[in-house]
Amino acid sequence: MQQPKKRNPKDMAPRAYTLFKRAERTNRVLTVDVICNYTGYSVRTFKGHWSKKYRQFLHHDGNGGYTVNGLSQITRAEFLSWHSQLAKPSQVKEVDRYYKLVFGTVECRMVIVVLVLAGIVWR
Repeated sequence: MQQPKKRNPKDMAPRAYTLFKRAERTNRVLTVDVICNYTGYSVRTFKGHWSKKYRQFLHHDGNGGYTVNGLSQITRAEFLSWHSQLAKPSQVKEVDRYYKLVFGTVECRMVIVVLVLAGIVWR
């Protein structure tokens, strides 16, 4: 397998979307080599993306290739958002709200007191 071409990291996800979209439309089988050369991903990066992001639409064909099925249900914007390292303000607010609900409750405080007392008694 040859080394993939160096590409701007910002271009890699859009190129991957384009490649997968075309492969789905034409029923083309993609190899890791083709995917890495077209997108600029290293093999390691591709395998990580496949296991965490692409499994829902990129499937092993049993012969060392991948077929695309189901990408048509995913918008380009959604696909590209999977590659963003930035948390959206709404996500930050939800996490903050969750911790306020969970750790700000009387029940949570009671559990902490019980655990502390159980630790004292256990000695």
